[in-house]
Amino acid sequence: MNDSIEKSNLISKQVENMLLSFNTISKIKIRTRVLKNKLNIYLDYCNNNIRTKEYLKLYFIGNNVKDKQTFEIVKKIIADNESKIINDDYGVNLLNKNKTPIDLILREFLIGKKEKNSKGYKIAIMNLKNIFLKKDNLLISEITENTIKQYKGFLEENYKKATVYNYLNHLKILLKFAEEKGYIIKSPFTSKIKNRIPDTEKVFLTENELEIMYKNKFRNINISNAFLFSCSTGLRISDLMSLKWSNIENNKLILIQKKNNVPNIIPLNEDVLKIIEIQKDISENEYIFKLPSHRRALRLLKQWIKNIGISKNVNFHTARHTFATLCLTKGVDIFTVSKILGHKDIRTTMVYAKLIDKVKEEAINKLPVFSRK
Repeated sequence: MNDSIEKSNLISKQVENMLLSFNTISKIKIRTRVLKNKLNIYLDYCNNNIRTKEYLKLYFIGNNVKDKQTFEIVKKIIADNESKIINDDYGVNLLNKNKTPIDLILREFLIGKKEKNSKGYKIAIMNLKNIFLKKDNLLISEITENTIKQYKGFLEENYKKATVYNYLNHLKILLKFAEEKGYIIKSPFTSKIKNRIPDTEKVFLTENELEIMYKNKFRNINISNAFLFSCSTGLRISDLMSLKWSNIENNKLILIQKKNNVPNIIPLNEDVLKIIEIQKDISENEYIFKLPSHRRALRLLKQWIKNIGISKNVNFHTARHTFATLCLTKGVDIFTVSKILGHKDIRTTMVYAKLIDKVKEEAINKLPVFSRK
């Protein structure tokens, strides 16, 4: 009785009725078992006249929309494999999970994820399935190591490096999920398939460009000041958005960086202290900067950059690149820069040192050559 009451709290009446209706006509029954805060789904059928239970590692969680999606996934698994399950008298089974369509595994993987985080996976699988393999239905067992290698070659011929990395990385994560869920024994995305994060050109601002920005601040003063604050501290936008007055103490910035949980103390220069004084007059609460959403803030930043005639592709991370390159140009040692930026690996900071070397080389190459005259 108690188990029944507990189950009713973990599944909507609508999905419960759908289960009852399905089980009255199907030889393979969908059953559930109460776990903490969810219902564990398993299939109940006969195999060689022996009752068999197969747990799918899928769950009802009491959310009507998501539980309906899960129910459809379970039905599809049964429909795709029912022909392989011979009747009770002769019964051989088993549900061949490696014959599951990749689309179903993707749907299961995306349950509970926000649409903005789902889009990349959907595009990556659609690209593999429809554009590269030209198949409407792709089984997980059809994705082999050789398939992935050929797909990688196809991507490298047709897409930018960043797109290649993203598509392959999404596929790798999904195949690992399929392995964890028992659809395949081992992911075919082996260590032999290299998928390195591509080097991207880091945009930074020069001293002259920073001077222009200080002299021509944007109408939204919070956008201007937050960006310039980052140019002198190296803070990410996520840290700027959560920065409080309590983080400032004795002309030092004291905070734990959001991305890597690294505690940091950053001395504040004269420019930053002036920005702080301005923000004191306009701040309405405990936060130093009043910033909109990341997307909106980026749009406003780009509008400001365009208005003052800077042609570079600037975003908020450009301020962080600018801080690093300025520090190294002015002779700050790379270990100190790495510590301020919160890098756990000095090799991450070395990218900026190489960037400075490139800038120096370009400057030297601009000098006049007198021996040719």
